[in-house]
Amino acid sequence: MILTLVAVGLLVAGVVGSLVPRVPGAALSLLGVYLYWGGTGFDAPGTLTVVLLTLVGLLALAGRLIGPVVAARMGGASTVNATIAGLVGVVAFFVFSLPGLIVATLVTVFVLELRRQKSVSGGIAAASAVVLGTFATKVLQVLLTSLMLVVMLVVIVF
Repeated sequence: MILTLVAVGLLVAGVVGSLVPRVPGAALSLLGVYLYWGGTGFDAPGTLTVVLLTLVGLLALAGRLIGPVVAARMGGASTVNATIAGLVGVVAFFVFSLPGLIVATLVTVFVLELRRQKSVSGGIAAASAVVLGTFATKVLQVLLTSLMLVVMLVVIVF
């Protein structure tokens, strides 16, 4: 019973962690799956379900790592500029919270891309793509970790 509560707690923390910077939400969700699975003697959920949940968790992890870079590239930003903007955004998050992260990332990409491309419209497009890509990645992470939580609750209850 305690193991089940800890596993569910990890799965819930995984969903919440998907929203919080620097918290590995998908990894927490995977840990909850594996803890419950091991606690049942590897009987529930079935091996196929564990494999599928592992793939979902790995997809969420991959999206977190490469999502903003892919968005930056699609918007025309250089990988270096997107990375610099990400670092500036993290620092701004700790000082000004979520609005600081958004504004700092947007402004940093715009300024760096304006300098690189020598085009206002290019800077705006790149900055918009990075911010939208970051939000899309967060939404994907929340959806995937929520899916993992729901599947595991179904396994536990039924």
